[in-house]
Amino acid sequence: MDITVAFQQARDSSQVTNVNKLAFETDYEARLVNALIESNVDTIFFVAKKENTVVGHLLLSRMSVDSFNGDVGLKIFGLAPTSVIPSEQKKGIGKALIEKAIAAAKDDSVDAIFVLGHSQYYPKFKFIPTSEWDITCQYDVPAEAFMALDISWNLSRLNGRTVLYSNIFDEC
Repeated sequence: MDITVAFQQARDSSQVTNVNKLAFETDYEARLVNALIESNVDTIFFVAKKENTVVGHLLLSRMSVDSFNGDVGLKIFGLAPTSVIPSEQKKGIGKALIEKAIAAAKDDSVDAIFVLGHSQYYPKFKFIPTSEWDITCQYDVPAEAFMALDISWNLSRLNGRTVLYSNIFDEC
């Protein structure tokens, strides 16, 4: 695979927008990524390049926990969106982006990564349903589709809690 995965640079922004427009049926993801780039939300962006052209993109953004029981002091991120242009899908680019994101999260002392995604795909990266910890998503989603990778082995501290994506996800 002639793909390079690295942190997104400012010069990649227009190509990232294009990737998200091509990869999804609507422009929601492109608008979301652009809004997160312009916000003060703690984010980590990755691009996959083939011959200096962006063909894939992945975003991690800081999440929070419902405030009913106080802060639990965990650093948690949501993985969304992950996008690969249609002509390059099913070639391992999404996998390379996810593996790079997980490695970077571990290096940055992130406690957990959450994903709302395909229940058959993400378990290969050791994501498991959040129902294992009685953690819920702010959105009404199937239990098997909301998963987490417990990097620090501290997710039991969120038992019975709801994790929240940035309000930008609702505004786009």
